[in-house]
Amino acid sequence: MHPLIEQARETIGLGWMAAVMTILFMVAYFGWIWYAYNPAHKQMWDEAAMLPFEEGIDL
Repeated sequence: MHPLIEQARETIGLGWMAAVMTILFMVAYFGWIWYAYNPAHKQMWDEAAMLPFEEGIDL
């Protein structure tokens, strides 16, 4: 078989791996967004946002 055709066949054969990785990264991204904007975590994020303004911390 022609080497170019063989290489194309191998590339197409691994296309499912790219699809699976895309889906996994999308799930991770949307999970991260859900975690960050979840109203249950609002107090934690508000406290973390005020950390640079606390006094009495010596570096």
